[in-house]
Amino acid sequence: MSLKFNNTTVPTSGAVKYNNTSLQSVRHNNVEVWKKQAQIYPGIGVANSQNTSSYQPYWKWSNDGSTLHVESFGGTDTGSGWIAVGPFSSIGYSKAFFSNCTITKTTNTGGWVKVGIGDVNCGFHYVFFEGTGHGLGTTTYYSDSRWSIGQNGYYFLLIMTSASADYSGHTVKVDITGFYLE
Repeated sequence: MSLKFNNTTVPTSGAVKYNNTSLQSVRHNNVEVWKKQAQIYPGIGVANSQNTSSYQPYWKWSNDGSTLHVESFGGTDTGSGWIAVGPFSSIGYSKAFFSNCTITKTTNTGGWVKVGIGDVNCGFHYVFFEGTGHGLGTTTYYSDSRWSIGQNGYYFLLIMTSASADYSGHTVKVDITGFYLE
């Protein structure tokens, strides 16, 4: 929720200072009227990953500190795996969003991606989006896509990708440049 003060709107990504101290929330008459969004990525690193491919080079991930990249390649064998970014607390937050999450599929069949939050061993509690290989191209989720996260707790951002063994060199890629709670 934004805060309007002296005809100035402060977004949840902004800052409110009191006595030179940055505040995480603002209360008026014992009611919270503004809360700073929580930046999960970049910031929190990868806590766990697992390459579940039958041929290990067909799945990979990288994190350069500003972009998280997960990729599966379907060649002579299946490429698949998952990563868990975190942990982070969702206590006091009700929605999750990406500043930029791009999914690129170059396969019509046998490829899928799943992104959400859950536990360190890739057990999903909330799925933001899941897609099979039906359709080619790139889908980008920006900050206007919000997902309710319901129950508060400690979670990990989960990303799973897979591309089937189709001998065609098809890929499934996920690139994330920002993940936040509000």
